[in-house]
Amino acid sequence: MKKVLLTVGFFVICLVQAFSSPAAIDFLKLPRDEKFIGYFQDFIENSYDSLRNADINKEAKVDLLKKTENFYSYLQSIDKKDYDLLLLKLLLMRCLYNYDVISSVKIEEEVDYLNKNFPKKAEHHWIYGNFLVTSGKNVQGCKEIEKYMDMKDGMVNVFLIEDYACAQMMGGKYLNALYTLTNGGTIPEKEIENQALLKRIKINIEDTSVTESYEQKDVWKISRKQDDGYRYVCSTMLGISVPCKENWKLNLTPYTPGSPVICNLGINDYFVDGHSVGINMLVSAYTDSIFNDSIKKKILKTFPATKKEKIKIGDNKFEKYTLKDLSKYNDIRKGFKGYVYISKIVPDQFSGAGCEFDVDLQNLEYSGAGKFYHVRPSKKRFAEPLYIVIVVDSCMALEKETSDIVAEILSKSVFE
Repeated sequence: MKKVLLTVGFFVICLVQAFSSPAAIDFLKLPRDEKFIGYFQDFIENSYDSLRNADINKEAKVDLLKKTENFYSYLQSIDKKDYDLLLLKLLLMRCLYNYDVISSVKIEEEVDYLNKNFPKKAEHHWIYGNFLVTSGKNVQGCKEIEKYMDMKDGMVNVFLIEDYACAQMMGGKYLNALYTLTNGGTIPEKEIENQALLKRIKINIEDTSVTESYEQKDVWKISRKQDDGYRYVCSTMLGISVPCKENWKLNLTPYTPGSPVICNLGINDYFVDGHSVGINMLVSAYTDSIFNDSIKKKILKTFPATKKEKIKIGDNKFEKYTLKDLSKYNDIRKGFKGYVYISKIVPDQFSGAGCEFDVDLQNLEYSGAGKFYHVRPSKKRFAEPLYIVIVVDSCMALEKETSDIVAEILSKSVFE
């Protein structure tokens, strides 16, 4: 028996080096009878590698499918179903799903059972997360893997890190995937065991230069609607992400050397005396080489500043200027009231990663005969420091509303 366990241990090591999900299972807690060991070794040696992803040539895998089905039936027949045995069963179900032997409904029922009966156990979230990612539900899959990480309080093994990086990559979050795979840069790239994954991630990260021009579509992306109800206008090149509602007016500019890049939000949710009154918020990024005191004075001289203070937005220090001019907008708006925020943002190694959002593979449109639109690469953050200038144009009649919406937008924004 000891020799058999060592053999099983050898196969387990080979397995988890290549495919991460099985590392969630404590193999020492599985049955040790001869019949189980026979099924298990055959699954590890022959079936898992071949069946973990779908293959259109199903006929070539009929024997492997049959063996896996037999193993699954055998697991179903075991009366005492400990947690790790159920994890193994879930792993088999994931393989059988790829060939339409098990339905997604069955897998969801199994996960519901594990959630209900093992609420403090984390490992099934890892396996289920991988299943969702490989089924095209990468957004939900990432959330499941994150549940695992939260329950483990961040103490996870290298195989989970690879799985999470792969899930982020599949959702178009290439900078985040690189951050994850290198553990925030603490693991040198040359020491990463999965060099193939590293290469796939890095090929989708494009260099940028402040001396080149970029089209609007290359500077900006707009996320799908998030759980907070906002879509996010984001640019990894600029290290900017700001929330935007679908009904707001939005204007985005390309990047041209020597000119600022602008994101203009027209917030049109408000009424005064039955009339629609908007709030305009201009977020501009100036490269360090073009921003100077004369530009700053030009921005501030339009309306007189009544107050100057220093505040923090996220981890960044901003100069905040409160502007007021009752001679402007002297109608139902009761005068001009606005703000200017200015900060110099110096990038670090992973600046821009906080401005990436998942692309939901289920919602990608088709282009041509069965081909998905390509998920666009991520642009590296400009290496040069950027000056972020935010100008809020509003009125006294919406003084509180402006203060509230600006505070909410800035609390959800990223500048890095």
